Amino acid sequence: SLAKYDVTLYQIPMAEVTINYKNTIFNNENAVSLKFETHTNTFASKIFQVNNAYETIINKNTFNILSFTKKTSQPGLENKLNTFNKDGDIIYENTNIIIPENYFNIFSLLYYLTITPFEKIKTNIKLEREGLYYDCIIHKKETESIYEYELIFNQIHINQKPIIENTDMFTWAIFKDNSYKQIIVNKNNTIESCKFSFGLTSLRAHLLK
Repeated sequence: SLAKYDVTLYQIPMAEVTINYKNTIFNNENAVSLKFETHTNTFASKIFQVNNAYETIINKNTFNILSFTKKTSQPGLENKLNTFNKDGDIIYENTNIIIPENYFNIFSLLYYLTITPFEKIKTNIKLEREGLYYDCIIHKKETESIYEYELIFNQIHINQKPIIENTDMFTWAIFKDNSYKQIIVNKNNTIESCKFSFGLTSLRAHLLK
């Protein structure tokens, strides 16, 4: 399934995000490929051009992460990250850092919120981001037309350092301390909108119809 989103900062259109979910086979496992791509629009690219691509491959049944790759580009910053499988452990290249089983990342979490029946969504899950680990609390609310989720991230092992010290802008914004994170899923099981805000800064993504 393919969905496109308009991203606004301070209500100004800045970028477009494309999300593509596809069933696949990976290392002989039934899997799902979750691809997220972000490109700034013509206006924003003149000021701050961003081209980001992230792919997470998960086991279709357990949601365990089987592979993660990212390639991001913004002014003065290029990030590349890959994992490999060693004896069943998913490890970041050039590190000994493992993505543990039963952990989501932000991309597989968004997929989980769309694919899982509302009443079965857990209110507490474990989340991983580039070598950091979080306890994620999910506050969920249902109305006639939408499912609303508020996410709260609490870092485990506070003194741990991420693999990439200066990560890309979107990852930074989503995981910023004390930020408000809200995901709206419609009754067609598609993400309708996301809101990440901290102080007066508000980053929103809306489904393009």
